Formats: sequence, C-alpha cells, structure tokens
Amino acid sequence: MVAQDCQTDVSKQAADGRRAGRPQELAPICRMGVQAPPDSAGAWHLAGLAQWKNGAARQAEIHLSRAVELDPHNLDYCNTLGVFLIESGQFQRAEALLLQALQLDPRSSDLLCNLGRAMLLQQRFAEALARFREALAHNPQHAVLLANMGVTYQALGQLDEAVAWYRRALRLAPQRPKWWTNLGAALVAKSSYASAETCFQQALALAPDYLPAAKGLGITCCALGNYENALPVIQRALHACPDDAEAIACLAVIYQHTGCWEAFKRILPQLARHTEEALLRNEVPAEQPLFNISRTDDQYLNLAVARAWSQSIARCVCRGARPFVHQAHRRYANRRITIGYLSADFRNHAVAHQAVAMFALHDRSRFRVCAFSVGPPEQDDYRRRIAASCDHFGDLAGADARQAAVTIYDQRVDILIDLMGHTHRNRLDICALRPAPVQIAYLGFLASSGADFIDYLIGDPVVTPPEHAPFYSEKLIRLPHCYQIVSPTPPAASAVNRGDAGLPEEAFVFCCFNQIYKIEPLVFGCWMQILKKVPQAVLWLYRPNATAVAKLQAAALQQGVTPERLIFADKMPLADHLNRLRLADVALDTVLYNGGATTANALVAEVPVVTTLGNHFVSRMSASHLRSLGLDELIAGDLQAYGRLAVELAASPQRLRSVQRHLKSALEISPLLDTARFVRNIEQAYLRAWWRCCEGLPPEHLEIPPGRSSDLPHRTSIAPEIDCCLSSAGAPHERTATIRKANRHE
Repeated sequence: MVAQDCQTDVSKQAADGRRAGRPQELAPICRMGVQAPPDSAGAWHLAGLAQWKNGAARQAEIHLSRAVELDPHNLDYCNTLGVFLIESGQFQRAEALLLQALQLDPRSSDLLCNLGRAMLLQQRFAEALARFREALAHNPQHAVLLANMGVTYQALGQLDEAVAWYRRALRLAPQRPKWWTNLGAALVAKSSYASAETCFQQALALAPDYLPAAKGLGITCCALGNYENALPVIQRALHACPDDAEAIACLAVIYQHTGCWEAFKRILPQLARHTEEALLRNEVPAEQPLFNISRTDDQYLNLAVARAWSQSIARCVCRGARPFVHQAHRRYANRRITIGYLSADFRNHAVAHQAVAMFALHDRSRFRVCAFSVGPPEQDDYRRRIAASCDHFGDLAGADARQAAVTIYDQRVDILIDLMGHTHRNRLDICALRPAPVQIAYLGFLASSGADFIDYLIGDPVVTPPEHAPFYSEKLIRLPHCYQIVSPTPPAASAVNRGDAGLPEEAFVFCCFNQIYKIEPLVFGCWMQILKKVPQAVLWLYRPNATAVAKLQAAALQQGVTPERLIFADKMPLADHLNRLRLADVALDTVLYNGGATTANALVAEVPVVTTLGNHFVSRMSASHLRSLGLDELIAGDLQAYGRLAVELAASPQRLRSVQRHLKSALEISPLLDTARFVRNIEQAYLRAWWRCCEGLPPEHLEIPPGRSSDLPHRTSIAPEIDCCLSSAGAPHERTATIRKANRHE
C-alpha cells in the first residue's frame, strides 16, 4: 500500500511537471516509477511518460493505454493518454476517451480543456468554445483554458477577443513563452507591431531558444523597418533550425532591404524550393506575395503564391463569419452608386500622394463616395483632405474583419475598391466577407490578388495586356491611358539649388529614388558601368538604412567607382522632394520592380526616366507612364540598351534637351496629369462593372475607351436598387437590425 501511494504521488508529480512545462523534472520521477510492480497502473503510466519524453511514441501509447486499462477510474491517467492522443493527431480516439472520463467527473476542468483542444484541432470551433466555457464555469482561473480561448478566437480571426484572453491567461501565468508568442502573433495580425515586439522579447527572455518567438520578433522588426535589428534574431533562429521556411523567408526579406546581395543570392534557391514544395502540398508558402513579385517575374508563380495566401485568409476569416450574399434585381432606381475605398494608407504615403485628389473629383450626381481607413490614425494633411472629400469617412483601424465588413455593408456600399491587396497592413480578410456586391483591386498591390472574392483589377494596355489575362484571378479593367492616378502637388515653399542638396554643381546627375529592395545587383552593376562611361556623373539615391548604404558603397568600390559618387538623399515632404528632384538630369529606373509613384514624381518634376519593359505588372509600370506621354524612346529593349541610352543622354546635351522639351510639352496635354479626366475614366469602369452586376452578368474584362463624362451611359439606366442579405445555414436573412448577430458563428 505504501509503494502504491508513493507511485500515486510520483504520478501526480510527473503529470504536474509535464503540465507546467518542466520536462527536466520528468526523468528522475519516471525512474522512480518504473521500479514499481509490473501490474501496477502507476508503473505503466510512468513508463509511458518516460517513453513519451524520449520520443518512443509507439511504446508510450502502449504503456499509457495499459495504465488506463488497469485503472480506468484514474482521471490523471485518462487525461495523460488523452493529451498523448491529441498530440499524436488521434483526435477522435482522444475525444472518445475524454468523454468517457467526463462521465466520472463532469466538472473536471482539465478533461474539458483537453476535450475542447481536440475539437479545436479538428476546426470545430463552436464546440471547442462551448467546452472551454463549460470548464471556465467550474474553474475561472484556469490559465490554460484562458489561453486556449485565445487560440480559438485567433483561429476565428476575432483578434480583439484573442488578445483579451491571452492577456488574462498571462496575468495568471506570466512565465509561459508560448503564450507571449501567441499574443505577439495576434498583435502582428492586428498590425500592432510595437506591442507585438514587446511580447516576443518577453518570450525570448523566458526561453532564449524558442524558435517561434525568434521568428515572430524578426518578422515584427521587419514590419517596423528595423531590418538591422531583425538580422541577428533570425540568424539565431536559423542556427537552431537551418531549414525553417518562415525564418528563411524572413531572412531573404532582410537581405533584400539591407543590400546583402550575395547572401540573398545564396538563400534564394532554398526559399524557392520551400515555396514550390508548399504549393505542391496545397499549403501557404512562407514567402509573401509582395516579396514574390519583387524577386521574380514568373507570373504563374506570382499568381500561385497570391492565390495560396488569399485562400488562407478567406478560410480563416470565414470560420467566424459568413460572407455576405447580395441579390440583385432588375429594379432600376434613380439613385447614386455608393463606392467605398478601403486602405491603411490614407496618410503621408505614396498611395495617398497619388490618389488624394480623386475623392473630391468624383461626380456626386452619380456617386456617393466613402473611404474606410484601417491604418494608423495619423492626423496629417492627406488624411484630413481625403476625409473632407468623402461623403462618409470611417475609421476601422481597431475593428476585426467581421465588424469592419458589417460597417461597410451598413453603408450600402455597391462597389468596394481595395487599395492594398497583399501589402503591409492589408485587410483582405474584410474583402473576403464580401461586404459589397462588386469588389475591385487597385493601386496598392500591383499584381493579381489571387482572390476569388475580388472581381476586377484595374490596369491599362501596357501593364495588363490581353495576353497576360491568364495570370490574373480577377477580370481586368484596362483604363485607356495609364493605370496610375497623379494628383496635383502644391509648390514647395522655396527654391533649392544643388549645393543645398549636396550635389556637385557641374556634375551630370543620374538619380533613382526607388526603395532599396527594388535595387538588384544586375541593375546596380549597369549603373556602375554608366558612371564609368560618364566620368563627370554622380548617382543620387534615396538613403536606406546604414547597412544598405555601406553595402552600396562597397559594391560601387568593388566595381571601380569611388563611393563618393553615390550621393544619398534623406526623406522629405513630397512637395519639397519634387522641388529638389528637378535638380537631376536623368532618372534611372529599377528593372524587375519599377518605380510607380517614384516614376510619376520624376516625370512631374520634368526629369526623363530611362526604363525597360518587363514581363509582369510591376516591371511594366514606368513604360506605361512613358507611353502615355509619347516617350517610347526612353523604354529600352533590355538592360544593355538601357545602359547605352543613359550614356547617350549624358553624352549628348542636344538630345537630352530635346527629350526634356518633349516631356515638358507632353505633360501639358497628356492625360497623365489630367486628374479629372482620369477620374471620369475610372468612373466609367465602375459604372460598367456595376451594370454587369445589376444585370446578373458575371465579371468580364473591360476595355475603357477614352471619353468625357457626357459619353457615359445615363445613371438611371444602370443603377438598380439592390436587396442584400446575409447567408446562413437556411434561408438568407433580410437586412435587419439583427445583422451583426446573423453574421457570426456562435
């Protein structure tokens, strides 16, 4: 009897040590247990724990199962076997065992917790939540239950709820690195990067080698632009797990943003292999779509990566909220169409720089204009101008996808224009819930979203030619001139000279203000050859981080160009930047990922831009700008021709002046700077997409001819009244005051 009592105490110590995450206590305890008689349930249980700890899963299952057979009323033994079965993926066996054990003690919070966990891992979220809540009713201070509530709400995409539950759990058990990491991941999903960084740091303080926390911290530092801080964290993670796909993808991004080209080249095949393998397994690759289009112009791959990410986003958000269903009737009404713009960048950002004038220029007799901000509430001039120009401006920064979608739906938005796609702080999860009958991608992510919940993508004949249609999940809207909107910019306060900008007065100034991640070794090598052939020239660049500056200078020196010929410019307000940009002679574009707003800025400043015509949207953007100005002569056939053209412009002042005169006169008459005309054209696209929706026709490719607003169809012929409803398991719900309740899984 004494020996059995000892085994019971030892068993409890072992179980407590495992639950508390102290595996180091398990081995000596188990060595004590195996000295017991062979027919003792406690001995079998402890032997099973020892086998489990040593990775002998088959033997562990035999031993733990035998313990339960010998003592089926021992809830600790049942619970341990249940946990083992869950962790080995035998969810149904675990569920049956735990349900049987609960008949002995229906109030056992541990059994209810693990039963809920088995359901959670089978994505039976409502059932899991019910079990967790039942357990919490008996034990409201059960930290593991609180953390599992957080995991469940995070899986449902209800991030505010997830964060609240994680914080409750951590108040009770602050020494859990996994929970700090989960909280950090939820905060990253909410774009609360500073708070997430603190969580990951706390996790690593508790467990310095915890790989998920290290990856989370590296990803968060990248999101904050702290690439130099992210580098050692991710390198440490990869040292622990050299083939971890997420860490490799993060490291590739860091190398790209710090100019570590040799390291980037070495890691790229490994990343490409992981991406290919993930896609073959129908899994989400570690690399994100924006990174993918910046490293390769393989449009099949670009689409596959974007589609995998979009499908994952939709699956996640649709666990907790069902997409809206919109029923169109051929009942025409003389009313305006409500358009809504969704963005995190209604602020001092390139998207707002280009689009700020669009909102006020919409024809209010035809359109009601809404904007929905999901970004940081920066109260700058751009946000104030956009808000003042809209009929409704909504701040959805703190809303989860379900809340935001309901808000957009309640505004009766007919056409939702997503200005982000797969970019930083994107909210494709909102779009996945289909809050508007027609959804269009524009401007932010210049490639296919890969999403079946986005109907159209706006391009033009250059960036999205007909032969590229197979590489888009959306139907293409081709605007008649250039996809890019260019808003007028107020003049700078004062003139600037080359001395003020740190430029040599007599030098020929080439410039490139594209971000560092767009600068590839090949195009940089071409730039160095240009500088060697034009000895009086300098290259004026946007100043990146200190590591990237040093790498660029070293690369120049290695190719025979003194680092002093690279001149770096700091960031400044757009009007002042355009003012100083006029000091340059010729802008050199990046090749694989062109300048978009950067190219438009150079041309507005009357600086010719030399580019090439690539294979995908982002490598054709500058060509679109130049073609709209009639400057095809600045579009080189390849990188060698690009280099020759740049040298010829520097060597021939007469030719350069001719190009500059052409550019200046073209800007005066070109549609590129006719913002009102651009808005009329994009409105025509909206009207035609809306007409198809109202007629019950599926989306189709739309060619928008140039025209004045008077050329467009009269609004009463294409503006039907739309009845909307939410889908449910049975008949659709009518729009009612109970819409929020109907649009969730309880």
